[in-house]
Amino acid sequence: MNLAILVVYMVTPENGRLIDLHLEHISKYTEGDYIIYASINGLLPQFHSKLSKHPRVKICSFPTTEETESEEHSYYLEKLTATAIDDGATHLVTMHVDSFPITNGWDSYIFRQLSKDCVLAATCKNGVPVKPSACLFFTREFYLNYKPAFLLSPTDLNSEPCQRFQKKYSIVSWDSGMGFFLKAYIEGLRWHALERMDKQGGSAIYGDLIFHLEKAYVTGSVTKSELSPTKKAIRGLLNSLKYAILPLIPASYLYDRHGLIRKIMLKINRKLIVDSIYAEEREQLLEQTDLFISRLKTDRKENSC
Repeated sequence: MNLAILVVYMVTPENGRLIDLHLEHISKYTEGDYIIYASINGLLPQFHSKLSKHPRVKICSFPTTEETESEEHSYYLEKLTATAIDDGATHLVTMHVDSFPITNGWDSYIFRQLSKDCVLAATCKNGVPVKPSACLFFTREFYLNYKPAFLLSPTDLNSEPCQRFQKKYSIVSWDSGMGFFLKAYIEGLRWHALERMDKQGGSAIYGDLIFHLEKAYVTGSVTKSELSPTKKAIRGLLNSLKYAILPLIPASYLYDRHGLIRKIMLKINRKLIVDSIYAEEREQLLEQTDLFISRLKTDRKENSC
């Protein structure tokens, strides 16, 4: 297996340590040979050396896009994928700067799950992809044969196959990478679910293989984000309400990048939920990584008793 790890690197000034943590875990737990294909268009200059000095990182230069959020992320992932394919990668996996492996041989395990009709593996909840680009593992053959897109166009979202797919799997968020699963669904192919086993705030462990702390790379400092227990409870309620409302909003409105509804939902997600709930977790992860992940696993075991 010639593995290409595709990462769009971008962090706020206080989150540079995330890059080190991410690289350390990939190096420690990856069993086979690999190259990290890195997009650094959105990365602050002071962090470039963290990647340029790493022996397994290939920095890729692309024209900068004016898009933001999922559109920006998907744009660079498409470019990274094409580059890795041209270099002869047999297997590819996307990761975020705030996602990384936590189990030795994670790559070999996922490789063994794939087959002629099981062509993908990704982070899931009850078999449904969740933030799939945090760990979206796919084969060269699947990509070349079916040409999946990381981001679905408005035409795709309004198509009859997409409506069936959304209804069958109760899709509420068309994150970067979801186009791969729509393509697999249309072609009658399967994916291996890295099931969400532990979830606390923004932290999650998938398949006992991958850790992901949602939006850690953009989360503000704890001192700016500290909240009282009451306010944290309110933010948690808002988070639940967000996922209750999302299915009621037509996809054409929700994913209209220039639309008011999309802007409002992004504002709610960032200011009322992400900054307030996830900042403290980010701080704990960076200061005591092993302890933080161990506690997350321990909480799962205690809750299952």
